[in-house]
Amino acid sequence: MRRFSIANIILLACAVKLSIDIYIRKKIIAMPASASGSKTPDAAEIKLLPAEEIEKPLLSKKDFLILGILTSVYAAVALYNLGSFKAPQSYWKPANKGESFYIDAGKSRNIDRVSYFLSFGAGSYLIDFSDDGQVWRDEKRIEQKNIYEPIEWRYFNFGGSARYVRITAEKPGAMLNEIGLFATGTATPIPVKAISAIKILPISPEYGKPENVFDEPATVAYVPSFINGMYFDEIYHSRTAYEYLHHLPPTEPTHPPLGKVIISAGVAAFGMTPFGWRIMGVLFGIAMIPAIYCFAKHLFRKSGYAFVAAFLFAFDFMHFTYTRIGVIDCFAVFFIILIYYYMYRYFMMNFFEERLWRTFVPLLLSGVFFGLGAATKWIAVFCGAGLAMILFISLGRRFYEYLKARIILELQKNGTAVGSIAENQAIVRTFFPKLIFTLMWCILAFVVIPAAIYMLSYLPFMMTDAPGYGLADVFRLQNYMYKYHHTMQITHPFSSVWWEWPIIKKPLWLYMGKDVPAGQISSIVAMGNPAIWWAGVPAIIAVAGIALCRKDKGMLVVLLAASSQYVPWMIRPTDLTFIFHFFATTPFMILCLTYVFKVISDKLPKFKYAVFGYLLLVLFLFFMFYPILSGAIVSKSFVATYLRWFNSWIFYV
Repeated sequence: MRRFSIANIILLACAVKLSIDIYIRKKIIAMPASASGSKTPDAAEIKLLPAEEIEKPLLSKKDFLILGILTSVYAAVALYNLGSFKAPQSYWKPANKGESFYIDAGKSRNIDRVSYFLSFGAGSYLIDFSDDGQVWRDEKRIEQKNIYEPIEWRYFNFGGSARYVRITAEKPGAMLNEIGLFATGTATPIPVKAISAIKILPISPEYGKPENVFDEPATVAYVPSFINGMYFDEIYHSRTAYEYLHHLPPTEPTHPPLGKVIISAGVAAFGMTPFGWRIMGVLFGIAMIPAIYCFAKHLFRKSGYAFVAAFLFAFDFMHFTYTRIGVIDCFAVFFIILIYYYMYRYFMMNFFEERLWRTFVPLLLSGVFFGLGAATKWIAVFCGAGLAMILFISLGRRFYEYLKARIILELQKNGTAVGSIAENQAIVRTFFPKLIFTLMWCILAFVVIPAAIYMLSYLPFMMTDAPGYGLADVFRLQNYMYKYHHTMQITHPFSSVWWEWPIIKKPLWLYMGKDVPAGQISSIVAMGNPAIWWAGVPAIIAVAGIALCRKDKGMLVVLLAASSQYVPWMIRPTDLTFIFHFFATTPFMILCLTYVFKVISDKLPKFKYAVFGYLLLVLFLFFMFYPILSGAIVSKSFVATYLRWFNSWIFYV
């Protein structure tokens, strides 16, 4: 038994060595005929062939270098000035009207500005001032009118002197996180000497303490901006991320939970801060670049074209802006890219030439990302039509091969055709079993698993510490979501319809800074890079003709992907839609544009210089428009003169 065990260990070591040679070092054993003419080679004639002679991996060292540099550059630009790491975390939330306390600044001071930070809930407080703690004057009200107001720093100018400041709950319900008092001529909060309660009722610790209102002076912002507060739909998605994290009733139930759960990972790591609720979007935006690179490398088989596609996507305005905001769209777009990437991998396989289980792997991965996308935002469900068409076209090609094999077998029986009878017999014999197993696998991959992922994404919803968030409520919520998106009749000054998106008729103005120097502005706008979007739409049309003529089946997947994300918006005219709904189409439009460059370059090699010049134009426009994509403070005259190309492009007041 010992000798047998030792022999097995030796055999295992040999198997490990052989596996490393085959699967990692990509070497295989060549079996030439022996010198004696025997089919069995001599031991000396067996050799390992280098990987280059067998099969090259998808990404070479060159690809990793290119991708590493491009991704690093983009990451540095995307992470710069993303948001503050600081925001008040503690709070006071009085449970009763009239609860009050006051602070002592130590001596009478000239107070120029009072900054305050209200976060969750709705309610109001009264702030008044005194020199002696007896006579109170100059009453001011701070309030959060509803739960949908942005979590941000606000302020009011006081312009008077006082030693004592009193805070009284007028309408309980809003968390008061922090207050900062600023003396004239300084941007550093006045230190608070003492806090005294006038009327504080004994309540649960979950409501916080009055001391919490002045315990984080380092977080106080003198000038409110997007750096230290929320803007646009962050007031819904990022707020709900925090609520899921703390088992609170979610503010935003009109989309599935997964995107907000992903945002909550950043909040868990960095706190409820602007950086915390935005970092996950940036990381997914960074990850989109390798995803597009791999997709393009599979499509075009050249590193240069993969770089072109990844470069265009990296410096598209929409990709940059919409991954730096704490909303869910970037996660959905990332999953959509991978849905079609793996479906493309399947489409290029043939279950007559591959082992059947190998074809199941990309189908499974595509289905998993389909479930993740649907659990993030319903735009990923649009992929279902494109995936079904790709699957049926693929199986239709296999059926054609089956019919062809049957015909050839009949001709071979009559002696009127030549070829491998065994091969054709194998096709005929295995087609229906493989077809049935493939369809059964697709039901698992695209129905069962996505449904399970979708339901699991509602676990944070069902963990809410309040009634009305059980399993039955999840099903009722789906009906509410459907009606909400199909019956809402609201308007928005920056809404636009599907045909306006690719021509960038009406960019979406997301943010306007209010406290900026005269003659300057700070804005964030969602729009496409004109050099990409204006060339991309004709490229899609051109690819539809070129790919058909050249029988390039890979681009059929790209066209179906683009169509599945764009066409549904054409048939939903009652929805409130914006230009960012074109974001999910952009990756596939860029792949079409890259394909056109490849076709032209194959015929006209010098055209590559024009492509290089085009990339420089894309990069130039990105940095030219960077101020209004990032919220940087810039001269208003510069924006008016060089960036506002059309009257419908509104970037400032």
